[in-house]
Amino acid sequence: MNALVHETITLSRRIPFPCAEVWDAYADPARRCVWGVPAGEGIEYAAEHFREGGRESYRGGPLGSLDFLIEAQSSAWSSSS
Repeated sequence: MNALVHETITLSRRIPFPCAEVWDAYADPARRCVWGVPAGEGIEYAAEHFREGGRESYRGGPLGSLDFLIEAQSSAWSSSS
């Protein structure tokens, strides 16, 4: 059996929309369920605390079979130029 490894990842992407519009879309779990998953897949939130240090928990995977449990915690926000 493979050992479980915990890592931190950082993702970035430039999005051609105003920051406030992107932030509002990300902060709303219902909207994130629409644009935040690949076609043919879905997510269902069990808990969502959108704030610094907040935690979220949701199931994801193919529609009708949300077999993957995702748990995440946000860290301190920072910006870099």
